[in-house]
Amino acid sequence: MVISDIDQERLSRLEGTYEQVDHRLDGMQRAIEGLRSEMNSAIDGLRSEMNGRLDGMQRAIDGLRSETTSAIDGLRSEMNGRFEQLNSRFDELNNRYNTLIIVMVASWVTLMAAFITMFVTFLLNN
Repeated sequence: MVISDIDQERLSRLEGTYEQVDHRLDGMQRAIEGLRSEMNSAIDGLRSEMNGRLDGMQRAIDGLRSETTSAIDGLRSEMNGRFEQLNSRFDELNNRYNTLIIVMVASWVTLMAAFITMFVTFLLNN
């Protein structure tokens, strides 16, 4: 079987078209790979930036937590000191109250003794 010139020409055109399509597909594949590489690079950059920002936020949160804990500890210590002062003052007032009660009871006993003495003296003199 002999290929005619027309068929030969068609076959040549088809081979040329195939080479052009193959060349264009290779170009598209390289472009897609380039885009994929750029996207991966951009995503890696964003991931790195986000991780950096998250680390910074974590450090800021840890710093605030530390400052808050320190402030709360300071307030707790101050409140404990004030409670100790109040307890000391309460003990002092309680001691004064107890002393006052003793003085009042002693005064009442002395007053009653004076009344009884006066009454007995009155009875003995009359």
